[in-house]
Amino acid sequence: MLSLDVPKAIMSIDPLKVNVLDRFKSAADETKKNADEEKTRRSGYFPPLSLETKWQITFENKSVISISGITYEYQGGAHPDTYFQTIVWDKINNRDIPITELFRKDKVDLALK
Repeated sequence: MLSLDVPKAIMSIDPLKVNVLDRFKSAADETKKNADEEKTRRSGYFPPLSLETKWQITFENKSVISISGITYEYQGGAHPDTYFQTIVWDKINNRDIPITELFRKDKVDLALK
């Protein structure tokens, strides 16, 4: 099962939409590859693999939108995995803002500890 939930406000910013969809496609391709490998390894048995991602807006103003996504992923192991992604998007320059740019240059190392 593959599932992606993205608010309309995120999808309305084309480059950000592409970023989010590319991330999901990459994860979905890996899930499909794992399913094919398991099907071959287990003589036709198709395991119930899943990938579910939900994005939300955590902050927005006229120049920046911050979003976070949580993914639940089951790849056939003993337990599922959950992981978290974030994107801070510069709406004026249509680009993601690296975490290092969110802090003063003299405080980056301290902030990332």
